[in-house]
Amino acid sequence: MSYEPDGQIDRKISSLGVFGGAALAAGITGGELFAQEMIGTDSLAGILIALFTWFGYWRLLVGRLSQRFGRHWGLTTGFLQ
Repeated sequence: MSYEPDGQIDRKISSLGVFGGAALAAGITGGELFAQEMIGTDSLAGILIALFTWFGYWRLLVGRLSQRFGRHWGLTTGFLQ
C-alpha cells in the first residue's frame, strides 16, 4: 500500500461522491422512465422517487432508534420495513 498525502485522498473521495451522486440520479431517472413505460401512464411514474425518499426517512428513524435504545431495537424496527 502506498502513501498518499491527505489532499490527494480528499480529492479522490470527493470525486467518488460526485460520481456516486450522478449515478444515483441517473438510476432514479431511468427507473422512473422505465416504470412509466411499463405502466403506460404518467399517473404512477413518481412512485419510485416517493419510495426512495420514504426509505431514506425510515433509515434515519432506524438509526436514531439504534442510537437511543440499542442495536436490538434498531434491527427489529429495520426488519419490520
